Amino acid sequence: MGRLVAIKRGMAPEQAGAAVAAVASEHGAEGADLADTSGLAAQDKISPSALTAVLRAAATSPKPELRELVYSPPVAGYNGTLMKRLGQPSTLGLVRAKTGSLTGVATLTGMTITQDGRLLAFSIFAHQPGGALAPHKPIIDSAVAAIRGCGCQS
Repeated sequence: MGRLVAIKRGMAPEQAGAAVAAVASEHGAEGADLADTSGLAAQDKISPSALTAVLRAAATSPKPELRELVYSPPVAGYNGTLMKRLGQPSTLGLVRAKTGSLTGVATLTGMTITQDGRLLAFSIFAHQPGGALAPHKPIIDSAVAAIRGCGCQS
């Protein structure tokens, strides 16, 4: 997909990272420095706030093709990488998010509707210097459940 973005912007396909970072920046997502769009390049850097800004921009975009982005991530407890995660009654079917994991890093970025009916974007990154990921997934899921349970008005 990143290569297609580069081509659409008149850039070489090998400039996919720069093209996607530029588009993200145009939609308010500062802090993306992408060498490529595979997600595997050690030089790739993107902040949680940049990812939430992309989701926020997509959810509020006047362009239907961008709004569709918020419907594409897996649904908690139902499909994809969330099929066996966030399946408790408080989150089941109420969280859409994309997982990410590499050696020593686990992430979850998505959207949920809070108890008071607000749509919130979130991005949680957890780093484990020793490389183990297993302990972080339940902690990340607990944080998402807490976000989902928010009843605050501000």
